[in-house]
Amino acid sequence: MAWFLAVKEFRQLLETPRQVSLDEVETVFATVFLMIAWEWQFGHSVRHLQLHLQGVRSLLETHPQLFRIKDVNDMFLSPGPGSPSDEPGTVAKVSFIPEQFLLWILYIDSSCQPMGLTESLNDYVAKSGNPALQPDHLHRCARLWGRCFWGEQYPDEEVLDDIENYRALELLHDGFCLRHRTWKALVDSAAGTADSADVIFREILTIREKFSDLFITARFSAGVSARRTVNTVYMAVSTFYAQVILHRRLLRVDAFPAAIHQQATAGIIDIAQKQFLSDPNLLRRLHWPLLMALIEINDPTQQAWLRQRLWELREFHSEYVWVHDVAEQILAQQDVSQGRYVNLAELLLQRFHAQ
Repeated sequence: MAWFLAVKEFRQLLETPRQVSLDEVETVFATVFLMIAWEWQFGHSVRHLQLHLQGVRSLLETHPQLFRIKDVNDMFLSPGPGSPSDEPGTVAKVSFIPEQFLLWILYIDSSCQPMGLTESLNDYVAKSGNPALQPDHLHRCARLWGRCFWGEQYPDEEVLDDIENYRALELLHDGFCLRHRTWKALVDSAAGTADSADVIFREILTIREKFSDLFITARFSAGVSARRTVNTVYMAVSTFYAQVILHRRLLRVDAFPAAIHQQATAGIIDIAQKQFLSDPNLLRRLHWPLLMALIEINDPTQQAWLRQRLWELREFHSEYVWVHDVAEQILAQQDVSQGRYVNLAELLLQRFHAQ
């Protein structure tokens, strides 16, 4: 009961128009993110998650001044004379912490749309007209927040880690954006207002060309690496491959797999096996690619291996339970070896409307 009262009071606070300091913004978004992340990972109702996401929307609506384009060049400006931070070696701080939290929240929103979210925070920010809320801008801010916040105290090894992981995280970001657009295209298809399957597919091809170095890296890298960069590349590439398969299964339901879909399926399995041999816990980040590969593959041995991996993930996350249940429902209905694919779009929409 105390939890629900706290949530109610916090939401009322968010919906009350008032002046909010930068420190308060960071505290609020940290709190909101933790509430959403907890519900996403351990909650039992997507409706509760949606209430928290609606709270974020209320905050953005009642406090539109919270997110404005910030000039990172302010980091190079010295404080004015007599300012509290008028000390040698001190520079102005530009905080991108709220942008990082909002970006993570948008990723969760994108992931959970098929689970039954009837409203989309991604749609809201897209229609807001505020460039500071757009996912691509938030992503660029998120890549800078550590260096801007800590300044000269930020360790060199962390700077190098940021630089090494930048392209893989950019590809991962594109994957989340594609997932949102693909699902939205399916839901909005009846109204004729969504992006067409061809438009999204052309973007998929453009992204694949742009990040071709990462796909090559994922293909030929050894399975075990102590470097975080390699694991980030694996996650980004497999997530993108999952979107390639999802696009066909949702928006081109009558099309058989082409070379790009076969490459995506093989790539996911290759990465999953490498990650499993390195550390089985790494598969916790690959639940969506595992699902997509499982419903595409027609090799019984590989299918059994993927199925077992999804079953093992169930205890760690509410979304993993949902993914496992979807996989089992699909496998019970389709026989890929006979060329009989389940209409994934129809199945997910039925589950979506049943929530």
